[in-house]
Amino acid sequence: MSQAEAPATTVNSGTAAPEAARWLTPLELTILGAIWGASFLFMRVSAREFGALPLVEIRLALGALILLPILWKGYTHFNRKHVLPLIFVSAINTAIPFSLFAWAAQRAPAGIGAITNATAVMWTVWSAALAGTFAGFLYGIGGNLIRRQFPGIPSGAVASATLVCASLLLAPFAIASWPQGAIPMHSWVSAVLLGVLCTGTAYFIYFRLIYRVGAARAVTVTYLVPLFGVVWAWIVLGEPLTPSMAIAGALILGGVALSQQRK
Repeated sequence: MSQAEAPATTVNSGTAAPEAARWLTPLELTILGAIWGASFLFMRVSAREFGALPLVEIRLALGALILLPILWKGYTHFNRKHVLPLIFVSAINTAIPFSLFAWAAQRAPAGIGAITNATAVMWTVWSAALAGTFAGFLYGIGGNLIRRQFPGIPSGAVASATLVCASLLLAPFAIASWPQGAIPMHSWVSAVLLGVLCTGTAYFIYFRLIYRVGAARAVTVTYLVPLFGVVWAWIVLGEPLTPSMAIAGALILGGVALSQQRK
């Protein structure tokens, strides 16, 4: 069984990470931060033409399609007791937050959406829950529930099942609000990248992290998302990049580095 498919029961977030995780975890966090930072760029480009719910449905369906082979391999680990937790986690950790961020992308710069995403960290550690957005709050709950509700199930299978379930939950609403006009090619490209890269690939990495190092450490990736989100928006969309953003980025990187040193 590969490391990506190791059951949750073999991981204890309260113990020190193995040697490989000392470099692998920061690397995966950085890659995931860059990918999810780009998601706000793709949503900003395509949300206006698609609308929030149709765009999210495309994102979920493509992400689920990418991970479907993993679900096919590990579906025997699921049973009836997992149905309701899967629906709940899919709604609060995927369908609703994705929809909220897509809706926001129609009305605010990409960098703003990326910054609000970082509040998930505060909601994951309950004693430090000071403030944040509803989407970040849901991410925090979902991150804590994933390993707890699906012990012994390969992380890739849980990621895939979550996307499939979220796609089914959102499908009726997406169909009802599907755009009537033609969609520009650049919006289709952004939607495809949002689904394949920022959802399917990113969820595989994220669930690996949750199962290996626990939700509290894995969710620190949302500290990196605003950093990359602002940079991608500056490079591609020409959104302003100020000195205060650069200072904040350095502080974010330092905070993530310190958080990964704690046992």
